[in-house]
Amino acid sequence: EDKVKLVFKKDYKARIAYHTPCHMERLGWGVFSTELLRMIPGVDLTILDSNCCGIAGTYGFKKENYEVSQAIGKPLFDQIARLKPDFVACDCETCKWQIEMSAGVTVENPISIIADALDVEATIKLNR
Repeated sequence: EDKVKLVFKKDYKARIAYHTPCHMERLGWGVFSTELLRMIPGVDLTILDSNCCGIAGTYGFKKENYEVSQAIGKPLFDQIARLKPDFVACDCETCKWQIEMSAGVTVENPISIIADALDVEATIKLNR
């Protein structure tokens, strides 16, 4: 409704790859995070292909499921490696653990990214 004006840091720049967690994708909720990230000037956002990371709750944490979990996530890990983003954005903590371990890239929550990109003082001043 344009009731709150946001001011982002002028020097914020990031190449971000967004992974939609399976449960959020099935509910159609990924759009909320991606639209918020698109609001940030200086962000180059890539939505990763619809691939499960393989963690599936606690499934991938079990020793006997490790190889299958990694095989399920391999297309996602390969895409991240090809894109070479500054970091991956994801709303799910278990996906974060799997992607960080298996793709070797930092994963940040979209809300943390927005908080980092936001010029808090300028936003407060604008909204007084």
